Amino acid sequence: MRKYLTAVLLCLSFATPALADGLSNFLSHLNVQAKADLNGFTAKVSAQFGVPEAQVKVVLGKVSKPADAFMVFQLSQMSQRQPDTVLQTYQAHRKQGWGRMARELGIKP
Repeated sequence: MRKYLTAVLLCLSFATPALADGLSNFLSHLNVQAKADLNGFTAKVSAQFGVPEAQVKVVLGKVSKPADAFMVFQLSQMSQRQPDTVLQTYQAHRKQGWGRMARELGIKP
């Protein structure tokens, strides 16, 4: 339940109307927001996850889409693992989806 509440609060903090449409739509909307204002997106992710903006920028440089960086930090927080560990999982399993990556990190649905 706590993980669900965290996800809902994160969605609301980005003020996305895609909350009800599922993760895919949420991430698509997040990508649009990030492309419109990458500096603002970087600052929001930094504040949301308590990491330096420089670290967010490094992760942004290693993923294919800005929303993927958001998910790296989200899964890092949920799995209590370092973002570098989540990035390795991302690189190995990104074509299999976020659910698969979450399971690889020990997060149960």
